[in-house]
Amino acid sequence: MQNIYKIFYVAFSNFHTRKELPWFNATLLLTSCSASFTLGLLAVTGLFHSVRSIFTFPTMPEKLSTLFFVITLCGMYWFIYYYILFTKLKISKSDGSCPYYKFNPTRREKILTWAFLIILGCSSLILIGIDMIFIQFLSLNTMYHYLPLYISIFSKQGYV
Repeated sequence: MQNIYKIFYVAFSNFHTRKELPWFNATLLLTSCSASFTLGLLAVTGLFHSVRSIFTFPTMPEKLSTLFFVITLCGMYWFIYYYILFTKLKISKSDGSCPYYKFNPTRREKILTWAFLIILGCSSLILIGIDMIFIQFLSLNTMYHYLPLYISIFSKQGYV
């Protein structure tokens, strides 16, 4: 809980000087980063289509069911973070203070927190890229698929 508060506080303090609702923007940032990580993880593990099929109906297009799934996922994370931050931790929406934890981040802590949020926000692209390069392209299935080709090339050159 303390780490969630630290991440929220860094995002809150950045939005506090620029926006009217900094608590809303900070919570929205946490929600979108968590949803991005979850979608990337579902895509890499191959569970995305099976989970998304919960939201399909016979006459519904595939993109619309994906939209319903993403909206439901973001709403779920919004309610989880709202409950943790504003009900359990009792964070003030006006100044971002918490009665249980005191946190005055240094410049280094702010930079590391923003780096974590950026990596978490882009994690779906990172995970899908890792899946495409290392799991699908370099997998053993690909090697076994091209094995007869490799054998014929090496046999012509006298290695086999």
